[in-house]
Order: sequence, then structure tokens, then C-alpha cells
Amino acid sequence: MSRHPSADAPVALIARQGRIGRITLNRPRALNALNGALVQQLSDAFERFRTDDSVWSVVIDSSSPRAFCAGGDIAEVHAHVKAGALAAARDQCDAEYRLDLEIAAYPKPVVSLVDGQAMGGGMGIACHASHAVATERARFAFPECVIGWVPDSGASHLLSQLPGRLGEYLALTGAALSGEEAAALGIAVHVD
Repeated sequence: MSRHPSADAPVALIARQGRIGRITLNRPRALNALNGALVQQLSDAFERFRTDDSVWSVVIDSSSPRAFCAGGDIAEVHAHVKAGALAAARDQCDAEYRLDLEIAAYPKPVVSLVDGQAMGGGMGIACHASHAVATERARFAFPECVIGWVPDSGASHLLSQLPGRLGEYLALTGAALSGEEAAALGIAVHVD
């Protein structure tokens, strides 16, 4: 698989491999930021695999060596707002949050393979999966907290499950966790 797909390449590579539905995020130059097209393709794939009795589980990974998913495509949302298309900006955020809920409530096992950055909405996709697996290069963070954005993508639920006041700390600072730290906190399973 090419690390630099052409502009007309699909933003998600979707296939069935035996009993596994496979989804590969494929916007490496954008660190797999969740634009409208990617969210729609993911939603469609999850719906297709949900109704396919031959698919027993779904695996999500990335074509990028740097990031699983950098979160919502803020540039695309900003472009909608700048053009005065506020409804389009809201709809894009709403679709992303519905995708997170769909993954969290999915009736089949969902495995996210996190290698590299999983930030904001990327954490939503990765950590709402029933089985989040993190490599030694995985980094989990909510950088939107640093600019005053409320942690989204179901983060308030994820962070509230952490021990002590660690979730509160992460929500206020946007600090990152390594794959090993995420595993120690129960956010992911760490593998070397």
C-alpha cells in the first residue's frame, strides 16, 4: 500500500478479510483527520458490516506511520464557518459524534490498532472500540483542550472513568499519554 495516496484515492480502505471487516484510514498527509467524506465512509462501512452475518468483528487501522487519527478535520469545519455554512459545520461535528456512539454501541467486537497519534476525535474512534490496542509509538491526547475546546467525541465519558482526578487533569491540560500509560489506565491494551 502506498504511503502517499493520490488525491482521488479513497479516504478509507474497506474490505472483508475472512470473518473480519477491515477499515484502514487513508488520509496520511492529513494524519487521517476526520473530514466529512471519511466520517461518511466509516459510518457506511460499520453499517454494512453490522448487517453482514459473515463478519464477526471489525478492525480499524491506519495507512499512516505517524498517526492513527489526528481527530476532526478542523480546517474543513473552519472552511464551512468562513463560508457562512454554519449548518454544514454543525452537521460535520454531529456526524463525527454519531460515529463515536455507533462504535461504542456496536454489536460486534471492534478492534482499533493505534500506532502513532490518536488525538481528539481519533481517540473517540480508537477508545470507544471494544478493544483498543496501542503500540509503543502510540500517543493519546485531547489537544483541543489547550485551545479551550471542551473535550469531545465522548471524551467526558472516557476521562470520567480514569482513577483519581487524572481525567480532570487531562481535560484541563491536553497532556498526552503513551501507549503504555494508556494501557495502565485501562484505555487501551499495550503491545510492544
